[in-house]
Amino acid sequence: MQIKEDKTKQQALSNPFQFPDADIIIRARGVDFRVHKLILSHASTGFEDKFSLPPISRESIPVIEVPEDAQTMHDVLSLIYRNTDPVDLDNITTLRRVLVALRKYSMDNLRSIVGRVLQTHINSDPIRVFAIACIVNGREIARLAAKETLKLEFGQILDYDVPEVNQIRAGTFRKLLLYHRKCGDLASQTIRAHASKCPVTYHASKSARTVENAYVDCRQWWTEYVERMGEDAKSHPILPDYGGTELVRGFCDLTVTKRCYTCSPIASLTLIQLGERVEQEVRAALENVGVGLDDDDFSIQRLS
Repeated sequence: MQIKEDKTKQQALSNPFQFPDADIIIRARGVDFRVHKLILSHASTGFEDKFSLPPISRESIPVIEVPEDAQTMHDVLSLIYRNTDPVDLDNITTLRRVLVALRKYSMDNLRSIVGRVLQTHINSDPIRVFAIACIVNGREIARLAAKETLKLEFGQILDYDVPEVNQIRAGTFRKLLLYHRKCGDLASQTIRAHASKCPVTYHASKSARTVENAYVDCRQWWTEYVERMGEDAKSHPILPDYGGTELVRGFCDLTVTKRCYTCSPIASLTLIQLGERVEQEVRAALENVGVGLDDDDFSIQRLS
């Protein structure tokens, strides 16, 4: 930023920041915002430092030129002057632009408030929120967003393409991928280990007569279901519904019902109970896994 003399009279702009008692002009790509030093100083230590520079002329209002586009500066000023235009923080693109500017100009209080809004987007777009959080130094939000990516398949993360992902370090994105893979391996191990000692295992008989009038080991369906869950968890650590009724019934209809009269009546309930117990164990195990982010992953040098 640089302060220079405003030597030309500018026409009134179509924005609410044209205060007649303004003592500073923020110019964003040719658009002028006539505002107040005192108000901006309270909101931003970044601007306060610039205001300490001596004016070039006593006969003009100092001008601070900023590289941000006019819409971004308009939104930032709208947050500072709370009774002006509302900011569409439901739009994650707007959120990212505003948060980057708030960090750049050291508006920590506002960044904290807007950051909480970003957190509400974690469930719908965790990868993008993770990237934005790394860009704007939202460490807790980045951790929560990384955790939420465990509900996605590994391939979905690899194929995800938004501008924010390209703005973080390649090493940071690699940490997210390694975290997902590590959690997938742990979830798979936890499912297999817990299923082997789960009390509901004993709800199944050891052998019985099948519809084909032959004897089989009735626990085979149990083993097949556990193996399927364990394998799926490798690429999808937190499955959408471990004990989901539709998932279980579909498996039972294709597998158990065709095999065994004895197991058919109890298989669905048994597997639903297994899923509920396994989900608790998996979530508890994954709580102890960290993403491994450090200061370099939140470097301010990537701001633009």
